[in-house]
Amino acid sequence: MNHDSAPGPQPAAAGAQTTAGDSSGTGGRRRLLRWLVPAAVLALLVGVGVPVGAWAADRAAAAEAASADAARLDAAVAGATEASARFEATAGLAIEFSETTAVGVRDLVAGRTGEFSADAAGALTGSVDALTASLAAPVAQDAAAASSLDWAPAAGDDEVRTHYEQLGGEEREAARRELSGEVQRLDGLAEELDTAEAEVRAAVDAVDAAIVAAAGAGAAAGAATIAASGYASAEAKAALEQSVAALQAVAGTSLPLDWTGRAETPPFVELGAAAQGYVDAAAAVRDSHTANTPAPEPEPEESWDGGDGGDDGSGSEYRWCYLPDPFGFTYQVPC
Repeated sequence: MNHDSAPGPQPAAAGAQTTAGDSSGTGGRRRLLRWLVPAAVLALLVGVGVPVGAWAADRAAAAEAASADAARLDAAVAGATEASARFEATAGLAIEFSETTAVGVRDLVAGRTGEFSADAAGALTGSVDALTASLAAPVAQDAAAASSLDWAPAAGDDEVRTHYEQLGGEEREAARRELSGEVQRLDGLAEELDTAEAEVRAAVDAVDAAIVAAAGAGAAAGAATIAASGYASAEAKAALEQSVAALQAVAGTSLPLDWTGRAETPPFVELGAAAQGYVDAAAAVRDSHTANTPAPEPEPEESWDGGDGGDDGSGSEYRWCYLPDPFGFTYQVPC
């Protein structure tokens, strides 16, 4: 029994050797995996991270380019809106000037020279100055600059360009349509301004003609008043003669009116003052004539024959004089 049981421990020793060999192989594979896994992860990150980084950079560049172009578009729309407002203001001034001028023309043509006062002339001067200042603004240059802006996308590859076109496309198109509408409205306002300018020039020509006609008619009426007012005082006659001479002098030196290079005192203000002085002097001559006219003799019993003179039956003869005034009336007074 003892002989049979002696070799018993040998299988156990052999098993121990096998376990040691397996443990050594497993440790080698583990060490290999410790190197391979980080290397694979690093390779994966490098292979994926580079394209992702490039894609992100492209997106950032596209967004920056789109933002810059949107800012330029907003600035252009704001500039066009401002130019449009200036056009509207200029057209309004032109219309106001035309209406103010038309009032002066109507007064002058109607013969109411005295109503063309210094206040009315000053108001007209103010409207002319405002219109001139507005026309001097570089509105046309603003409109041209707004309509000539370049709206092409920023340079770049196809992906960036596609992203730019997709980014805010509807808003950008709406802004473009708005800008196009503003430019068209500017063109329409420019045409209206040209029409208003033509109307203003026509009104200025009418003012020139009316003032010349009024000055000539006033001078003629003044001469007739001086000649016919036999009982007016010498002072009143001399004042009327001076006013007629002043009226003729101002009309002769300041017409046609120069509306672009006016002096500090516009010519029509001087002419209006001269016309008012003439009207006042003519009225003074008329009043002086009426005050100094002798009382007429009692009308004879026999009726007047309608001639230039008459006989009251006592042998004394008298004559009638007809005194015109610059207002269109004629007075019958005894000479």
